[in-house]
Amino acid sequence: MLSGLYAVESRAKRLGVSEERLLAWRQRFSRRRLARLRKYLDDLSVQVLPRSPMGKAISYTLRNWKALNRYTEAAWLNIDNNHSERQIKQLVMGRKAWLFAGSENGARNTAILLSLIVSCKLHGIDPFAWLKDVLSRIPTHPTDRIGELIPREWKDRLGGQTVAAAPAG
Repeated sequence: MLSGLYAVESRAKRLGVSEERLLAWRQRFSRRRLARLRKYLDDLSVQVLPRSPMGKAISYTLRNWKALNRYTEAAWLNIDNNHSERQIKQLVMGRKAWLFAGSENGARNTAILLSLIVSCKLHGIDPFAWLKDVLSRIPTHPTDRIGELIPREWKDRLGGQTVAAAPAG
């Protein structure tokens, strides 16, 4: 049943449905599928033990039903949060390695640096190339124009080119 919801999103993307039309598209095709899923879960919930793994999964889904349907109310929302999950996965994977950042300031600085690196990746910028360039500019760059060095602005300043690191010598 969930695959049907993803199929609606995939088809809209494949057909190039505009964001203006996406909301109507979802309301027409996804809401029907969501209603069938709700009925299925309601029917199934009385057939399984509430504390069984299946019962807990059904209960969780029904408790979060409004959130599950939210993407059909705003076109800019995605069907899931997979993109965000992939972005933070890098941080989660390193959590143990970074458990001892040395101090609260060390942890804060690490978080800032990692969010800048993820921002580089989201904008198609090689983080190493960005860091190398920005670190060489910082000593002489005017402080009132420091915003020019954030990844998005840095890329725009280069004419929208994707920047890659120079090959190692």
